[in-house]
Amino acid sequence: MYEDYMEGSGIAPNYRQGFVRKFFDSETEFEAYVEEFKESNVMGRIETSRVKHRRRTGHGRFAAINQFTHPRLYAFVRKFKPNTIVETGVCNGVSTYILLQALEENGHGNLYSVDYPDPDRIPEGEEPGWIIPDDLRYRWSLTKGKSQEKLPSVVSDLDDVDLFLHDTMASIFDEELNIVWSNLAPNATVIADDVHKSDTFERIVNGRNVTHGYVAPNVGYLIKQG
Repeated sequence: MYEDYMEGSGIAPNYRQGFVRKFFDSETEFEAYVEEFKESNVMGRIETSRVKHRRRTGHGRFAAINQFTHPRLYAFVRKFKPNTIVETGVCNGVSTYILLQALEENGHGNLYSVDYPDPDRIPEGEEPGWIIPDDLRYRWSLTKGKSQEKLPSVVSDLDDVDLFLHDTMASIFDEELNIVWSNLAPNATVIADDVHKSDTFERIVNGRNVTHGYVAPNVGYLIKQG
C-alpha cells in the first residue's frame, strides 16, 4: 500500500487495519480517498518544500507529523466532512496543508490553528504554514502565540469543534484538551502526535469518557463520548 512500505515491518507497528475498521465502511472506501490524495500531488509539493527547507535552514528538521498519518488524516476529513477543525502546532505547515486540501475537496469547513513559531524550524523570513498554497488559505485562520494562552479565545468564538489536532509538545496535551473539551461536539475526534513521548495520552484515556486507538505509529486518537 502507498503509505505502508515500512509500517508493520518490525520498524513500526501497523495501525492501519484498526484505523480503517474504526472509521471507514470498507477498505475500498478508504483506498479511494488515498488514491485521491495521491492524485492531488500534495505530497509532491510537500517534498519540494522539504528540499527548499533543508537548503535554506541547513538541517532536515521539517517538524512534520509522521508520513503514515498524511493520507489517513486526509481520508478522515474527506469521510466525516467536519465543519470546524482546531489545530495546535503548524510549524512549516504539513498537517495544515493536508487538512486544508481535504476541506477544499469537501467544499466546506474551516481550520483554526494556533502556533508558537520556532525560528529554528522555519526558514528565516517565513511565517508558520509558509508551504500552504494561497488558494487554500481562505479557509484558514492562524493565531500566533502559546496555545495555553491563545487557545481559550480561539475556541470561545467557535461553535462545536468536530476535530481537534494536537501537534505541539506532548507534555501539554492534557492542558490543551482541558481548554477545548467543552467546545468539542458530541463524538468529536481528537488526534494527537507524539503520544509516546509522555504518559499524558494514557492518563487521558483512563480519566475521561473516551474511546481511543491509533492512527499511525506515535499518533493516537480519542473520540469524545456523548
